[in-house]
Amino acid sequence: MIELTTVGGYKRSILADRVIEIAELPAEKRSSTVIKLTNGETIFVKNSYEKVLEMYKQIKQEPASSDNDTSH
Repeated sequence: MIELTTVGGYKRSILADRVIEIAELPAEKRSSTVIKLTNGETIFVKNSYEKVLEMYKQIKQEPASSDNDTSH
């Protein structure tokens, strides 16, 4: 999950698998980043484009947990 803050000040967690696009907006806009999801929702994010992209890449690189994992 990616934890973000919207321009309205709400904290949100978004499943990385639902992200279609992460885009940077011009500096004069209220939000610097916009995220588009598979359900058609567009989220205007307060976090910087670089921070959102970093969180997204980090989550996508993590291996999926396995039900057969006996390391606990």
